[in-house]
Amino acid sequence: MEKLDRNALKNKFRKGKMPSEQDFSNLIDSMVNILEEGFDKTSRDGLKISQLMGSGRLLSFYKNIAVENPQWFMELSNNDNKLYIGTPTSPRVLSLYSHNNQNDGNNNLRVAVGINKDTPRTTLDVDGTIASSGRMGQPGDFPAPADGNWHDITSPLTGCEMLEVVAGVGGQDADGRYALIHGRAMNAFNGKGSIEIQDTYFGNKCSRLELRWQPVPDLGQFHYKLQIRTQCSYGSDIWIQYHLTRQWFDPLMLRSNQTPAE
Repeated sequence: MEKLDRNALKNKFRKGKMPSEQDFSNLIDSMVNILEEGFDKTSRDGLKISQLMGSGRLLSFYKNIAVENPQWFMELSNNDNKLYIGTPTSPRVLSLYSHNNQNDGNNNLRVAVGINKDTPRTTLDVDGTIASSGRMGQPGDFPAPADGNWHDITSPLTGCEMLEVVAGVGGQDADGRYALIHGRAMNAFNGKGSIEIQDTYFGNKCSRLELRWQPVPDLGQFHYKLQIRTQCSYGSDIWIQYHLTRQWFDPLMLRSNQTPAE
């Protein structure tokens, strides 16, 4: 097909012209055909784009259409449910992956995002360096008043767990009492639990924060939970802020008898 712009096509069909069969062919080929071009638009789906000839390529972005290689492109994997965004030199800059027939334990289909990864194995899988201005775990689900008593900060657990805990508390301005704690808490089936602590405080010594593992005998000898407290009360309506980050994801060690993927 000869590539002609609109003005060239119009000239072929001006009054007094006798368009040839090739002119009609060029006119037809200049139009979008839903079946052949892989484009459609519906009220339900919006713009629909399909790959052509099994290439996987959906979109290519150019600064200059006359240049052979695109700046960026988007393409589908031919086998798995993956969408790639990349460049000719880095074809897997961003990988979006929906794990077929797998869920995250909450009946949600497992999805994963990879950066410089062909097949991301976790929710976010990065082959590179991460720089950020901060990092925090999930805010705790259980209220923990700063009243000097022990309070649960996890639901009952079992198996092997490793948690990072960051917590802080501050009294009324006139009290001059503050405390921070950073801990890594490990436990294996309610055996000999371990908690590594770094902490700081301002005010009297009992302003400090503490962590401990506590058995849950009602559920059996292998269950436990993590608790936090201030060594003494900060007064009414003062609450411990805390964040938790899980650092181990195979509590029953089920993957220990699986050959590592290459």
